[in-house]
Amino acid sequence: MRLDTTFYWKNLCTLVFILALSIGVALGQSQEDLDLAKAYYQNGELEKALVLYEKIFNKAPENTAIYGPYLSCLKNAKLNDKAEKLIKKEIKQFPLEPGFKFDLLQLYQQIGEAKKAEAILKDIKKSVNKPDHLLVEKTAKAFIENRMWEDAIAVYLKGNELFNDPERYNYQIASIYGKQEKWEELYTLLIQILGRDESRIQEVKNTLQTYLITSKTSNLLKEKLYSEIQKRPSYIPYMDLLLWVYVQDEDFKNAVKYSIQFDKRLRQNGLIVLNIGDQAMQEKFYNEAITAYNYVVGLGKDQDYFYQAQMSLFDAQKQKLLSGKYSIADLNALRSLYLATIKDYERERRTYELIDINIDLAELYGEYLMKTDSAIEVLNAVINTMPVDANQLLNCKVKLGDYYLIGDSPWEATLLYSQVDKAAPGSEIGELARFKNAKWSYYQGDFAWAQSQMDILKSSTSELIANDALNLTIFISENLGSGADSLGNINSMKMYAKADLLSFQHQTSIALALYDSILIYYPTAPLADDILYAKANIWIKEQALDKALDALTEIQLKYGEDIYGDDALYSKASLYDYTLNDPKKAMELYSDLFMKYPGSTYVVQAKKRYRQLRGDKLTDTTTE
Repeated sequence: MRLDTTFYWKNLCTLVFILALSIGVALGQSQEDLDLAKAYYQNGELEKALVLYEKIFNKAPENTAIYGPYLSCLKNAKLNDKAEKLIKKEIKQFPLEPGFKFDLLQLYQQIGEAKKAEAILKDIKKSVNKPDHLLVEKTAKAFIENRMWEDAIAVYLKGNELFNDPERYNYQIASIYGKQEKWEELYTLLIQILGRDESRIQEVKNTLQTYLITSKTSNLLKEKLYSEIQKRPSYIPYMDLLLWVYVQDEDFKNAVKYSIQFDKRLRQNGLIVLNIGDQAMQEKFYNEAITAYNYVVGLGKDQDYFYQAQMSLFDAQKQKLLSGKYSIADLNALRSLYLATIKDYERERRTYELIDINIDLAELYGEYLMKTDSAIEVLNAVINTMPVDANQLLNCKVKLGDYYLIGDSPWEATLLYSQVDKAAPGSEIGELARFKNAKWSYYQGDFAWAQSQMDILKSSTSELIANDALNLTIFISENLGSGADSLGNINSMKMYAKADLLSFQHQTSIALALYDSILIYYPTAPLADDILYAKANIWIKEQALDKALDALTEIQLKYGEDIYGDDALYSKASLYDYTLNDPKKAMELYSDLFMKYPGSTYVVQAKKRYRQLRGDKLTDTTTE
């Protein structure tokens, strides 16, 4: 018998098409139900969501995506038998996932089935019966998520036993102690870890950084560490950790004190103390840094770190002097110290240190003693008679250019800037030189050329140069204006740029007079807040602090919503903080800054300093 294959294939194709269409309709309907159920659930309409989730579950009980919300709906409707059945189905399907057993445990606890709950809890603990890292971590994590801390610790201890490694899960256990605020147990465990393996020092520090939040907790750790040091006086990691805790507390007085003890005990020839001094310098604890450096210097010239400490000591003394109120006598005393040390270094042929200290001396002459001829003479001697490397040479030329410009020799300055720009195009020092050349064009009133260069430098690899270039571009654009006011704006801007140059050249009395005359001749020029801020900066440098504070306050009151609002407030806070030594007022102003200007670039530093003054313990990740 011959089959009619044409008829057969036609009917088969029709059947496949109908089947595919019906499946597609079913899938489409299921997705619509799922989307609608999700919407009901998110809106809190759990009864409506339950109807749809039950419909979906009955059609596709293997659909684990609906498990969570479906279980919530069942428990809300007190359909406990159905909820139990749903959870047990998931446990059967995924027997190694402890989370489902915890859902059953919680259900039994909620409905008062204490014996069943206890049986499930025992089963969860009993399930950790082999050295399976994933199983240990998942089970412990489930306990942690349910704030069952002791049970989580028990799981990790069982994991240590199963892996025959008593240290394997100790950091996880330490983390749980931290969450419980069990400081005694936390610190004891971490000290034990470090005592067994000195290579764990950084891991221990990383774990501790989260929990050193109060003086009480850090003092407990210090006491424990000092006790351990008495037992093991030559064990370096304990000393390292103790000093680290003092640094975290910014208690540099004690950090220096103990660093000297440990340095002597370990015969480190000043290295430990030098490192603590460097950390104190970084945080602007100049007195403590000076104490540390003086100790290392006092060990004698024959010690390895003498000259490094001496150079750091000069820097600390200079920074301390310039951060507060100082007199010409103070500056001259520092100059005499530099000159005496230079003679000493010349006798001993300390070429490397001679280069650095002469550069510092030139800065003292050019920036503070107003002796630009002396600054130029010193730097020329460095360039022409000392074995400077390529980077030192370029840096010296940029600084020399600055001193020529201060000394009113602009063509020598621009020649030096151009040499550096040409010698190191695209590098940070090259871009700095180009910026200074462009700034000279701005001083001359050639705003178009200055802007063209600043537009290039806005993409500088140096964030500082890029920001300065952007700020100058915006300043020029916003204040030149257009139309009927443009001629007056151009003339007022030229006066302002000239005053800026005079300020840079330390001709401050003339600069102040010129700033004042701008608004007399051009009362509509949009430069009032710029002038106030420029004058405030001059007065800060001249230590006319009352005038500076008045100007900054006026900016806050009249122009607080404009560009200098946050700058003025931060400058004012810094003056009270570092120069006037009024931490209470400084805290008030720092707080005002991050409340009024949450988007300011000063916010992170203001918050950090506010918390330091308040006595908080900060970590490297503190940003709030």
